[in-house]
Amino acid sequence: MMDYREHTGLKSRRPRTIGLFVFMSLAALLFLVYAVPARGQSTFGSILGTVKDPSGDVVPGATVMLTNRGTSAVRTLSTDQGGSYSFVNIDPGTYELTVEVSGFQKIQFTTLDLQSREMKRVDASLKVASQTQTVTVEGTAGAVVTTDE
Repeated sequence: MMDYREHTGLKSRRPRTIGLFVFMSLAALLFLVYAVPARGQSTFGSILGTVKDPSGDVVPGATVMLTNRGTSAVRTLSTDQGGSYSFVNIDPGTYELTVEVSGFQKIQFTTLDLQSREMKRVDASLKVASQTQTVTVEGTAGAVVTTDE
């Protein structure tokens, strides 16, 4: 018995449709595999450090204030039990860092330049206050250690 397609000379479209379906399925699968969201490059930086007293002991509870000198944006936090602080996701720019705690002289780091994706370490060594005094550290010599990850 002769099939209608054979009799009319028409070829089956089924193999072509299956091939197209398989091709489209593979293309979609490859797209999903290779279209994993790319991890964007962060433009933020971090400033972190440890606050110590004259004997080298850490100072928990010190108030650390970070001021962006370009925008005047201020962030404030307290050091943890290990005397450490950490400002993360900071825009690049020039900053001023101030450390204060009762019984010690206030210390300021007035020119901290932070670049994109830079981690800048600024450790503070406090001095015992005889009266209300402020110690200003200008420049970055000796007080700042820059580490890149």
